[in-house]
Amino acid sequence: MPLRRRTSSENESRTKDGYPHYMLKEIHEQPQVVRRLIAEGIDRSGRIFLPNLSFTAQEIRAFSRITIAASGSSRHAGMVGEFMLERLTGLPAHVDFASQYCYRDPVVAPQELTIFLSQSGTTIDTLAALQVARRKGAKSLAICNVADAPLTQNADAGKSPSQPRKVSRRN
Repeated sequence: MPLRRRTSSENESRTKDGYPHYMLKEIHEQPQVVRRLIAEGIDRSGRIFLPNLSFTAQEIRAFSRITIAASGSSRHAGMVGEFMLERLTGLPAHVDFASQYCYRDPVVAPQELTIFLSQSGTTIDTLAALQVARRKGAKSLAICNVADAPLTQNADAGKSPSQPRKVSRRN
């Protein structure tokens, strides 16, 4: 079945809420989205946790390193996340270009968590990198703006600011 393309009038009606383009709208929405995501990750006693992820506490404690694979501006976000994750977890973290990760033969450590970042969840290189990581035995976490995108549907666990409910696929 051929892909259906949205017409410009359909795109315009998808609610830009008065902004001239979607990027500006998303930039202005960021503080609200970040506040909501942080609030979802703090329990009543003030402890930080990862809500709605399908990893068990035992699996999380067993992670030995973290790799972040992404493209474009998502990779830039991953570079910030690399420093934060190393500081918060004490685990080595590394950011890789999704396009390079999927076309070379990456070394995947036992109990590695590979995080895939994408705005659309449809970037071909990021999807290919996810398949490589899963085939090599890494646990996968997709963080994407679109909850039902192929990236979140095919990862072990997923998180989306647009839909905070659990999105996961377990084997």
